[in-house]
Amino acid sequence: MLKAEIEELRLYLSRIRPIYHQLFNLAHAITGNCDQAEYCLQYAMLDGWAAGDAGASRHGFRESVRASAVRAAMRIALSGEAAEFDWDGLRSDMMTAARRGAVS
Repeated sequence: MLKAEIEELRLYLSRIRPIYHQLFNLAHAITGNCDQAEYCLQYAMLDGWAAGDAGASRHGFRESVRASAVRAAMRIALSGEAAEFDWDGLRSDMMTAARRGAVS
């Protein structure tokens, strides 16, 4: 890998970092399984990198990666692929903390 490519990859990953948890949680809620959610996130990251989205505006970048993660999660959820359901849903303690601003 050339030095410029490494720097571009570093920039791309730094743009993913702030939204990583949101993307994972979204995919986990859709698929119901953390391993499948991780796969969806990896797929979305690779899809965004291959599409060359690294230079997109902040909003456009986030929406593009989010849409890719949702597509991957929906594809898995609708496939009927058997996996242990480990998502604990929207717990009331988390909802209360979110209302108070303690959870982002």
